[in-house]
Parts: sequence; C-alpha cells; structure tokens
Amino acid sequence: KKMIRLYGKEGEVEIVYTGLRPGEKLYEELLLDDAECKTRYESIYVAGSTDYPIEKLRADIEALMAAGDLRERLRRIVPEYRPADSD
Repeated sequence: KKMIRLYGKEGEVEIVYTGLRPGEKLYEELLLDDAECKTRYESIYVAGSTDYPIEKLRADIEALMAAGDLRERLRRIVPEYRPADSD
C-alpha cells in the first residue's frame, strides 16, 4: 500500500496476493555466514572482504567460457551458487 501511495495513486487500489513464483525468494542471502560481522546496532552488519586474486578470477572466467558444464564450474568458483532449477 505504501509503494502504491508513493507512486502517486490515491483511493482504493485492488491488491492481489499471488504468492511466490518459481525462483522467487522472500529474502536474499547477501553475505556468507562467515563474511558478516555484527555491529552494536541489531540490524546492521559489516561485510568482511573476500580475497579473490584478479589473475585467478581471469583464469576462472576463461575456464567458464570454455567449459562444457558451466554450472558445475560456476559451483566450484562460487560455492553459494544455486541454479533456479536445482533442488
């Protein structure tokens, strides 16, 4: 309702709740568990840096481009990667 109001609509606007569609999430995991540090404020976190040398990144990208099984290579490079169609 607030978003509709901010958009400039006034009066009654019908809202239809459709639920989540395949691949949609209620929230996103933006940080790895070990990469976040709490602060004195309950809902504020600080992200720790992930060291990934540029030469390794270049080599991994080249390997991805030449790979037959891109998803498997991507899983090795980004362990948190979860394709939408995987269970």
